[in-house]
Amino acid sequence: MNPVAHNLTRTRESIKAIASRVGRDSQSVKLVLVTKQVDVERIRIAYDLGERDFGENRVQELLGKASALPPDIRWHFIGRLQTNKVREVVGIAHLVHSVDSLRLAEKLEEEGRKSNMKISALIQCNTSGEQTKSGLAPEEIGKFLERAGDFGNIEFKGFMTMAPLGAKEEVVRKTFSELRKILESARKKSPRFAWEHLSMGMSQDYEIAIEEGATLVRIGTAVFGERNQ
Repeated sequence: MNPVAHNLTRTRESIKAIASRVGRDSQSVKLVLVTKQVDVERIRIAYDLGERDFGENRVQELLGKASALPPDIRWHFIGRLQTNKVREVVGIAHLVHSVDSLRLAEKLEEEGRKSNMKISALIQCNTSGEQTKSGLAPEEIGKFLERAGDFGNIEFKGFMTMAPLGAKEEVVRKTFSELRKILESARKKSPRFAWEHLSMGMSQDYEIAIEEGATLVRIGTAVFGERNQ
């Protein structure tokens, strides 16, 4: 069996088993395959095996792969998005995971209005407290949502976070459980939006993420193997 096919099968089975163990429907956890530095041929293997959700970190890679692969792929933009790149992403990204500032949200709203498009997005929240991580601090979410309530072209669907790499389990779990609490609070305070997604968990920590309520897990290495950083 091809390595990508083997790894994908194993990852699917793992997600299903973890979800079952904690009493969740496995269909409530969507696998987003991270394709950073992954060639089109290997992405196509996963596509041919039924995968449709793929995540890209860089705008240029997203544009190139989107033009080379089937149009029914749902592309997730999961990397840091610069405001001057927003126009290139709108219309291609099915879901932008990384809205990490009001300025970026305003730019997305502006481009959505110009294009007469609704943009689906997640708010990136730095629940780990790491200075090297992007995202709004948890205490900034309330003010952000007050402003976002005026937007007509962005549909916020949830939140995204990243746990510290190599951290102890209790630190990773706290990072993810904090995001779940933020989502629950947003549902009460800002019911205008459909708060349905928690994007959290990568190859090394998706088990904990699923246990803490992740609906989108961003997995690359476990399926495609190690890549250059």
